Amino acid sequence: MKPINRTTTLISKKGKRVKVEKHIKRIYYPDHNNPKVLKPIVTEPKDAKVYYTGYKHEIIDHDLLIGFSPKYNDLPFLRFTDPKTENTWALWIKGFGKNVPKTGIRPKSIGKLKHGMHYEIDPNVELKFEVLGHMIRKVIIVHKRPEWNEITFVISRFGGHLITGKTFDKPEPLLAFRKNDIKPLFKFLRPYVKDSSGNGVEPPKVHVPMMILNNIRTGVWELKIRLSEKWLDEAKYPIYIDPTITLQPDPTEGKENCIWSVGQDNYNFGACEHIWFGVDARATPHKYLRILIKFDLSDIPANSNIISAIETHYIYSAPNQPFHEIFIYRLLRDWSEGAHCWSNATTGESNWHYYSKPDEWDEPGADGAGTDRVSDCDNHTTGLISTNDPLEFNVENAVQAIVNGATNYGWRVNSEDVDDGIDAGTDYYTDNASDASKRPKLTIEYTIPDNIYWEIGRVGWEGQGRPFKWMY
Repeated sequence: MKPINRTTTLISKKGKRVKVEKHIKRIYYPDHNNPKVLKPIVTEPKDAKVYYTGYKHEIIDHDLLIGFSPKYNDLPFLRFTDPKTENTWALWIKGFGKNVPKTGIRPKSIGKLKHGMHYEIDPNVELKFEVLGHMIRKVIIVHKRPEWNEITFVISRFGGHLITGKTFDKPEPLLAFRKNDIKPLFKFLRPYVKDSSGNGVEPPKVHVPMMILNNIRTGVWELKIRLSEKWLDEAKYPIYIDPTITLQPDPTEGKENCIWSVGQDNYNFGACEHIWFGVDARATPHKYLRILIKFDLSDIPANSNIISAIETHYIYSAPNQPFHEIFIYRLLRDWSEGAHCWSNATTGESNWHYYSKPDEWDEPGADGAGTDRVSDCDNHTTGLISTNDPLEFNVENAVQAIVNGATNYGWRVNSEDVDDGIDAGTDYYTDNASDASKRPKLTIEYTIPDNIYWEIGRVGWEGQGRPFKWMY
């Protein structure tokens, strides 16, 4: 097995027959010393001996070099560096409430996670960092109603190019650029807060706090996250405050979202770690939960013959009931993934009504035949689904159409609507799951067309030439 690109692994190749495994988000990174070499992203922290020697732990097998858990009070508890430019960004928690200590807060390390770090800030507040290839999720967990409603961070940079924005009454990101680079290396997403009242199908209470950014001095900013006192009073604890950092998407990355009707039709779920899919026939009207998903297929030669294309989803929890028939429709619109979870879609995000807000689907739920999706579909029937079993279905026709020249907007996955009065939904891991082995994948087996040898390998004058051997 070897990487073809940042999202694709070559499983086998025999003659013209090729088998690959595809992920939605990156699982490889370019080696920092030789960018032509791709290495697996490893997100488990190691003892800091290589790059961040002043820190206890570091992650170096990643796009960024990430240091955690300072040994000294004057070091930030999170620091990351762009290995290409050596530009460094750092983050401290300065304090909670109005009266913050001058020296800031030094979180107590509880220990390493498989994909990040776990801290205790005080007996009622925890902090978790979960590192993925495409994002760094920072989750502050508050176990009971706090006396404060404000968190103050300090962000500093050395050599980093920009932080933009002043007052965050609107969802503007803090962008970090390489010098003279148009696209941001990473951005800080606007945080959202959710409580513990949800049950997987019914939503938790969600709050979008105010963000205020002040430039203290050159290269140093103070960032305040201010929560509603009323929301804190009414929330079910613990609550989860999530200010996440996302990296610039790689060209080989795809996207995924779940769109819901009835009750959550205005929500975007593009940043969720797991989400429900299926039909809840207990509701009146029925609640439909559909997957929008796209894998990059650009490395598969045009007009290859697709032998099989199996999409696999791993189950977070399942009701242990027979699943309805699954239908796969290739999409005809370029929809947006979004960066929310259990929260209203904002401009440029997708949900039940919009493929990219404010642009609407021709019919809600991506249901416009010939406009939102193709008319014909693949179908697949599952048996009993349990938490320990993956959900697999065939998307061969959709992949074949794209390889034959149709534009790749991905496909919509939905299940049959039957009036049986049961909840036939399944809670599955998304492409944002901390554990990369639980994220959706697509396994494709195909044969390269005969003419590809001649077209790629033809040399010399007309009528003569020698085909090169196809190689990855």
